[in-house]
Amino acid sequence: MTQRSVPVPLIASAAITVALFLAQVYARETQPPGSTLRLVLTGALIAAFCVTIWTHVRLSASLDEFNRQVQYVALAVAFPVSLVAAFAIGYLAGEGVMTRFDPRDLPLVMILAYFISFAVAWRRYQ
Repeated sequence: MTQRSVPVPLIASAAITVALFLAQVYARETQPPGSTLRLVLTGALIAAFCVTIWTHVRLSASLDEFNRQVQYVALAVAFPVSLVAAFAIGYLAGEGVMTRFDPRDLPLVMILAYFISFAVAWRRYQ
């Protein structure tokens, strides 16, 4: 994969994952827990997220040295940031400060940390 090529499989699987995430959030608000629709959407979301991660790992193996370094730096920053965010959110929710936060939204915080750290790493190595 060259620096300018667009990883279409990754973008497609990520788009499907985001669409399923939004559908699951909508179903969470409109359907009772344990409903067939919520169970199907949750299962599909988990499967789509697994496919997205698998596709990302497969594509990362074919990166050149520059892009691989950017990925490593992004992950090296995103992982500890995600740990601190999960820790802080958990304890703040336990203290009643973040009562509206749903733990099912935590992956969104982790993905956001990755994309921000990827943008910072990309700019740093340009």
